[in-house]
Amino acid sequence: MSKGVVVQDLYKSFPSGTSRLQILRGLNLEVEPGKMVAITGVSGSGKSTLLHILGGMEAPDAGQVLFDGVDIFTLSREALASFRNRTVGFVFQFHHLLPEFTAQENVMFPYLIRGEDATRAREKASQLLALVGLAERLQHKPGELSGGEQQRVAIARALLADPRVVLADEPTGNLDPHTGEAIHHLLRRLHDERALTTVVVTHNEELAGHCDAGYRLVEGKLEQKT
Repeated sequence: MSKGVVVQDLYKSFPSGTSRLQILRGLNLEVEPGKMVAITGVSGSGKSTLLHILGGMEAPDAGQVLFDGVDIFTLSREALASFRNRTVGFVFQFHHLLPEFTAQENVMFPYLIRGEDATRAREKASQLLALVGLAERLQHKPGELSGGEQQRVAIARALLADPRVVLADEPTGNLDPHTGEAIHHLLRRLHDERALTTVVVTHNEELAGHCDAGYRLVEGKLEQKT
């Protein structure tokens, strides 16, 4: 039975001149399976750092990140890479799409890196792009897509491996309000339809309002919003 994501007593600092800048200070968080959680906070408060640690992309100085009761930072390098590739889907503020590839190719590319069948990858990419409303844009390259469409491609790419957890870092940060609202609703719909566990880092209080619970990152710790 899934136990969700549990963060215990997390610390993280970075070099700053001759000393270290403490970003996270004994942070704790529990995200129940199937819940959508928002984390807000001022720029530089450590929101993106926290998300990178949750996804196994960056190690903490101390503390634990438990997924289904297992601390992901006790895993071997290979097992941690598998966790990132198969369990977690990432959506970033900057889409990180490859400009020379089509929308379909951008979505299927991570699947191919894993050695999956190309025909299956192409079919699945097409299905996911249709799911996010881009069935007619499969062969368009990023430069031919709007900002909102590019973010939809990035969301489809994040879902390709059927992740159980989605981590979204400012997913509407570069979008106009109308487009951002559409992405809000899309993320919520996909979360519900696919029974995901989702953590969203955002400055956007409206997007945070679409979530089941909200936290504010202040001085290295999380405060739950009421």
